[in-house]
Amino acid sequence: MRKCLFLATLYLCPLAIGQDYSISGVWKGDIEIPGGGGIGMVVVLEADGKGGFTGTIDTPSQKIWGLELNDISFADGVTAMTVPLTSGRWQAELSDDGNTLSGTWYQNGVSLPLRCARQPDLPGTPEEIGGALAGTWEGKLTTGAVVLRLVFNFELDANGHLVGNSESPDQGSGEMPVTRIDWLGERKLRISVGSIAGAFEAELGEKGMNLTGVLHQGGASIPLELLKVEKASEVHRPQTPQAPFPYSEEEVAYRNEIGKVDLAGTLTLPEGSGPHPAVLLITGSGGQDRNEEIFQHKPFWVIADYLSRNGIAVLRVDDRGVGRTSAGPNPGTATTADFAGDVLAGVEFLKSRAEIEAT
Repeated sequence: MRKCLFLATLYLCPLAIGQDYSISGVWKGDIEIPGGGGIGMVVVLEADGKGGFTGTIDTPSQKIWGLELNDISFADGVTAMTVPLTSGRWQAELSDDGNTLSGTWYQNGVSLPLRCARQPDLPGTPEEIGGALAGTWEGKLTTGAVVLRLVFNFELDANGHLVGNSESPDQGSGEMPVTRIDWLGERKLRISVGSIAGAFEAELGEKGMNLTGVLHQGGASIPLELLKVEKASEVHRPQTPQAPFPYSEEEVAYRNEIGKVDLAGTLTLPEGSGPHPAVLLITGSGGQDRNEEIFQHKPFWVIADYLSRNGIAVLRVDDRGVGRTSAGPNPGTATTADFAGDVLAGVEFLKSRAEIEAT
């Protein structure tokens, strides 16, 4: 996945006294690149009903839509926001007429001007289309020799707005929220999943039972068709451990104080009071959950099951930013030494347990 998107924080000047404009709405502009040219940006902001804002950001030329914005603030005419996926920040000032946000985009040590103008609001999804989309949709994404199932679940919220999530069951990704649904007209729409910088541009079939289009992600555009189903299909993995177990399982949490990461995992303890020898399972490259799940295989669970049946305690843990483990202060920039610190925190946790041999 390319991470060339410049996301910045806007540093803005105060508004004139007496004006009370909102930053809610659609904003469009270009990040100014030295030497000419620019990167087109679209920012969509909405009041969250709690005094704050939610939002997303697009770079259409890169076929990236709906990246989630966090830490959105607005006070004294100045707004600031961050894009967690790319570690970008934007800080800007709202003009006196409330129609322009002018400021600076910060990312990877670079700061560039970004000025956005207010645009008309995005069109809503027609009621009959929203009703037709509510439910479960499943399809197969083919990339070379790899075929992956994709599942989307949609429902209408209390306000009648279409919301949803997606998942890749074969990769064990868990549910990923749909960050925005854009109505493109003529039964066409764009479904964005910001956490993976993915967007599915599709057309709803005349009978409302299929979505046919293209999935954009990581610079690739791949044909995809989703069919409406009663429930997502399941794959049987006979090696997955089945209860009842002759050992105990405990959900645990502990902290890497140096790395400022809260880690979560599962500790399996053999029968008896112990103390027991223990193993800490360490994942390979890339973010993995505690079971190191891939294509619905859960090898770490299988290993833990075997060892704990044979008298060895096992700790398996979600990696940074996966499952219930926090991402830490600098997501995307952690080093091997940082990951080693997470492992050492796990060792210290095991040594603190009375059921575990501490030597």
